[in-house]
Amino acid sequence: MDNLSRGNIGAVKVLQDLFPEPGRLQFIYADLGDPKAVNKIFSENAFDAVMHFAAVAYVGESTLDPLKYYHNITSNTLVVLEAMAAHNVNTLIYSSTCATYGEPDKMPITEDTPQNPINPYGKAKKMAEDIILDFHKNSDMAVMILRLFQ
Repeated sequence: MDNLSRGNIGAVKVLQDLFPEPGRLQFIYADLGDPKAVNKIFSENAFDAVMHFAAVAYVGESTLDPLKYYHNITSNTLVVLEAMAAHNVNTLIYSSTCATYGEPDKMPITEDTPQNPINPYGKAKKMAEDIILDFHKNSDMAVMILRLFQ
């Protein structure tokens, strides 16, 4: 599922050509910011897990338009979690970022490094992580958070 605001339909077509078996790879054009569309997708399909990699991801842009980032990352993650809960999907892999660490005092960054984001992109991702972990504590959802470094 993607709204293609930053995605590329050409990449989807390459993957569909690599995995041509019917039903193996389905692309759904939709926006995570539309709860009705997201719930419709969950209602019409069976999911064992969700891999949530959707987000705008430019640090500089996030400082110029922070509300876009808080909405796109944090609010849209809420939409995903609510749909998962409503449709009993209990496994989430979430793509986060090293930007949640900000400017750490020590290198290398480890799992014990404090998260102290310094820009709206990192802050929005950290908020989404916190929401996911809070939800996880009171549910039977299995969660994996990936913090990607570039």
